[in-house]
Amino acid sequence: MRIATYSPLPDDTAFHIKSAHFSHKTLQFHQHQSQPKHQSKVTLDITKPPNSKITIQILEFASSPDTYALPTYFKMPFGPFTLQWRAPSPNPPLPTPLPSGISRTYIQTPSGPLELLSSIPTNPTTTSKPPLFFAHGGFGCASVWLNYLTYFSSRGYACYAISYRGHGGSWYPGFWAMYFTGRHKIAEDLVAGIEAVEKMEQGRRKSDEKVNVVLLAHSAGGALSQYVLSRGMARVAGFCLLAGVPGFGS
Repeated sequence: MRIATYSPLPDDTAFHIKSAHFSHKTLQFHQHQSQPKHQSKVTLDITKPPNSKITIQILEFASSPDTYALPTYFKMPFGPFTLQWRAPSPNPPLPTPLPSGISRTYIQTPSGPLELLSSIPTNPTTTSKPPLFFAHGGFGCASVWLNYLTYFSSRGYACYAISYRGHGGSWYPGFWAMYFTGRHKIAEDLVAGIEAVEKMEQGRRKSDEKVNVVLLAHSAGGALSQYVLSRGMARVAGFCLLAGVPGFGS
């Protein structure tokens, strides 16, 4: 994969992603597609603000019309504002320290590993209470729920929180891969977390039946949860919205 970085922006503001094939997608991020579909170039038209620098990475894409290699880093400073996306190395990122009583595992999915934080009650008699599953909002991660995990587990509830792809300690797509990631793909991450916890709790409780979770979701995680539940992608014992975005979007 060939990557070139340009900074500052030259007088000619047209950049080319060589051999880019988008058979089902159209770029919509302040640019236009300069050639018809299936042609070899896509042009990015970016206006340079006064006294500013723009850093753009250009790369060689894969040759297949249905697949493309992806950049790991994209950064554009516009005066006092910066748009930046960086996939960590290693990917997923190295784990960060957790408070006492919180553990971290990873759910293996076809796309990549997803971070799952959990706090399990030490009292074995609390298995009659449903497990709680926490879904974060946009730009959040599983760690935003740490206080909730600690609080509810101390009261007998098994607690779990997931980080979707590109968030927290889960795997990170490159910039364009994340840009083209639709709601259904993120919903699949949420479903993978719910299904993993159902199996974990069934084994922990030594139950012959599936153990449904109570889903608690915040902000955009609320809209994502409504998307999942309304389409029958998962079934839960209860659903709690915390400042949730409407299911039809924000």
